[in-house]
Amino acid sequence: MNKYDIESQNIEFKNLFSGPAPVGRILNYVYLIGTTGLKHKNGNRTTSLKDGIGYAWTTEFMIGLGIAYLGSPVNNAFILKLTEDGQALFDLMGKKTFEFNEGFHDNDIETVKVQIDSLHPDLYTTFKEVFLKSYPFLILNDYLNEKGYYFSELRTFYDDFFFWAENKFNISSDEENAGYNRLPSLIQLCKLFDLAETDGGLVFKTSKIRHQQIPTIKRAYTREELKESAEKEQKILEFSAEDLVSRYGEDGTVVVSAIVRNSSLQSKFKHNLMIKQKSKCVICGMEQKELLIGSHIKSSAESDVNEKIDHNNGLLLCCNHDKLFDKHLISFDDITGKIMISRCLKQDDIKRLNLSDDFALDKALLTEERQKYLRIHNSKFKEEEILRN
Repeated sequence: MNKYDIESQNIEFKNLFSGPAPVGRILNYVYLIGTTGLKHKNGNRTTSLKDGIGYAWTTEFMIGLGIAYLGSPVNNAFILKLTEDGQALFDLMGKKTFEFNEGFHDNDIETVKVQIDSLHPDLYTTFKEVFLKSYPFLILNDYLNEKGYYFSELRTFYDDFFFWAENKFNISSDEENAGYNRLPSLIQLCKLFDLAETDGGLVFKTSKIRHQQIPTIKRAYTREELKESAEKEQKILEFSAEDLVSRYGEDGTVVVSAIVRNSSLQSKFKHNLMIKQKSKCVICGMEQKELLIGSHIKSSAESDVNEKIDHNNGLLLCCNHDKLFDKHLISFDDITGKIMISRCLKQDDIKRLNLSDDFALDKALLTEERQKYLRIHNSKFKEEEILRN
């Protein structure tokens, strides 16, 4: 099974076939990793989330599915991080106010399907695409092509598939009931995405599986590469204040060449925001790089050289929203992040500009430093409102 280069992806055999990991719990853990944080500890068998540690079999399987990976070690555990695919699922969940059902019965699967659909119309499709390109499914697909799609007894499938996979990976396990214990989670996902059904035995829906357009697996990165990438990013973000001061002056107004100075600082500033704010407009999600602007909260003209490049003094905005923000036609509450829209804007224009009274900045953006800058912008917004009226 050389085509499954799992080692280069930081995936182990145990990650591919690990359970019980109910699909509802997997989604709950995605949400926990993305919000409050979650840790993995080998062999942990509790579901109480004590000390922020998740149920080990579930977190193992999430790694195998390509949804999460192990971050830094802490107190005999590892901080869990979302992969790009895991982050895509988290982003579609939005502000989840309930927990997904964590059962294994067929009616539990239907409940999870309803819950998924209620959160975002694209969540189900995206989750399915993540599953279809995961190693557990690709390995299962190879097995089905070799063994067939119908099994008279579910237990027969569990034992045979697990033994087959062990041989392919040249691994031998003496664990009793290994397939029976580890494979129900994989089958539950197949049932969730209407690829299999159990009725006495186990039937995989041949036409649906064979006609799936399997997405390409995105290359993962080794821990060494991730560390190197983080170090490079940190170096990019850490500009020498002393060097900038010597070149441009403490207040950034030394006349070296105004054009060179401003373009250099603005380029660094925008690059910081692109890294920190996921390379998209924080309001509308625009991702076209050429249409994105690093918008200063405290105006660049009033900022000293350090404030000019401080990512906390900025928001990544598209052209339209940058102009609105720059002209103080919109602002954001420094505590809640809720948008403030000028009364002078016409309702039709507000709709055209994709603005909503319900919009609020992501809480992650509301750092103490950015809140200080927003208070300055709020004050100017209110002053302009008085002048306009």
